[in-house]
Amino acid sequence: MREEARAAALLPVLVRLFGSSDRALRRALLENVELYGPDLPAELVEKRVYADVAAGFQDGNPYLRELTLKAMAVLAPKLSQKLLSQDLLKHLA
Repeated sequence: MREEARAAALLPVLVRLFGSSDRALRRALLENVELYGPDLPAELVEKRVYADVAAGFQDGNPYLRELTLKAMAVLAPKLSQKLLSQDLLKHLA
C-alpha cells in the first residue's frame, strides 16, 4: 500500500515536470530517467510522457538532444509497436 501511495503522489508531478519548458528541469529529468523510468507505468509513458520527452529531439541544445536519445533506451520498452515504428523511428532516422 505504501508503494501505491508513493506512486500516486509522484506520478502526476513527474508528468507535469516533463511538460515544463525549463531546460534545466528537463535536463535533470533526462539525466536521471534510469532511476525512475523503469517504475513508470507503460500506459503513462505512452500517453502522457513520451510526447514531451520526444520534443527533446528538436531542441536546439545538443546535450538535451543526446539526453533525449539516451532516455529512449529506458522508455522505449514501454511504448507500443505502433508508436515505435510510426513516431520514434522518424526521430532516429
